[in-house]
Amino acid sequence: MLHFGMREHGRAWHNAVPFLVRCMREVPNAATGVSLFVLQYGLQPKGVLFLIKDNWTGMENLPTCKSVSQYLTELKKHLKTTREFAEQHAQKTRKQMLNITMHMRVTKVFK
Repeated sequence: MLHFGMREHGRAWHNAVPFLVRCMREVPNAATGVSLFVLQYGLQPKGVLFLIKDNWTGMENLPTCKSVSQYLTELKKHLKTTREFAEQHAQKTRKQMLNITMHMRVTKVFK
């Protein structure tokens, strides 16, 4: 998935890495059905919406170097591309797992 992100963003690939890493941690694995973050820490990760809600309610202050509308439009764009990459990766992984399980099946004959 990181490879596709680098290929899509060209020389600005380093700007997409945090979104791709977050996506890889939060998306459930096809084999286990659980995200890597949950497997490692036993907790659900705090998503972007949770952090924005904390900022708006005053629970946590986020650095402000951009206007809110500019930040949210960029965030929406990055999240959309990250979702597309995650869906492509998940489909590819599901197909691989299906192929592996199909090849491992043995027809049993009961007499």
